[in-house]
Order: sequence, then structure tokens, then C-alpha cells
Amino acid sequence: MAEYSELLSKANLFLKSGNIDDSIEIFTMLMERYPDKPLIFYNMGLAFIEKENFELAEKVFNHCLNLGYKDKRVYLGLGFSCLKREEFDMAISNFDKSLEEDEDFPEAIIGKIYSLVKSGKTGNTKELLNKLKSIGVWNQELELISKTLKLMYPASG
Repeated sequence: MAEYSELLSKANLFLKSGNIDDSIEIFTMLMERYPDKPLIFYNMGLAFIEKENFELAEKVFNHCLNLGYKDKRVYLGLGFSCLKREEFDMAISNFDKSLEEDEDFPEAIIGKIYSLVKSGKTGNTKELLNKLKSIGVWNQELELISKTLKLMYPASG
């Protein structure tokens, strides 16, 4: 198991430092040697997101779920993979699954807001924006979204 831990650490270090191809090479080797370790697949999904290969990211995140690793971060990765491929309903569904585990997970709230806005389904966007404010997550971009929605939909205001 020492080899597994060492290789996983090395791959993650490559991933964090931007050496994505090197991280993918090691994750691939780890996947072949340890096909039952979901953390490898989760991290490989992150690497594919960095490479902007959202289709492969979705495949490895789903495999991670199939191995029983049902974590809010896996659903977050799936959500962003779907969002980037403009599969908004799937993105919203995955962000919702992430929020089922942690209703205050800012990244999932933000992802869901973007998915709703890009899909034209502004539904509970106002509540989600208020949720971000209440947990102390706010920036100019979110303020702009909030103001734009108020202009577009003044009745929901």
C-alpha cells in the first residue's frame, strides 16, 4: 500500500502544480493497479476538468460513484462537467445531489445558479443568491447576476 500512497501523492502534486499530463499518466497507472480505489477516479476527473475534457471527466466521476464513493465533491465535478457541455438539466441535478449532502456548499450553489441562468430557468435563483450572501460568499460577479435578474424579472425581484 505504500506504493499506492506514494504514487497518489505524486499524481496529486503534479495536478496541483499544473502538470496535468504527468498526473493523468500516474492516475492511469494507479487505475490499472488499483481499480477498486474511487479516490483515484475522483482525482482523475479533476485532471480531466483541468484539461477541459469534460466528457472523460464525467465518465470517471460516474465510475467513482459506481465504486460507492458518493461524495458532494464528486457530484460537484459531475455538475461542472455537464455545465461546461451545456447539459444544464443534468448539471442542476448533480448540483442538487451535492447540496443534499451539504446545503451550504458554496461551489455547488454557484454551479446551480450558473446552470439555472444559462438554461433560462431562473426559478429559485434569488433564494440561492441570498443563501450565498447569508454564508458570507459574495463577489462582484454574483452581484451582477443578482442585479441582472432583478432587471430581467422585476416581479420576482
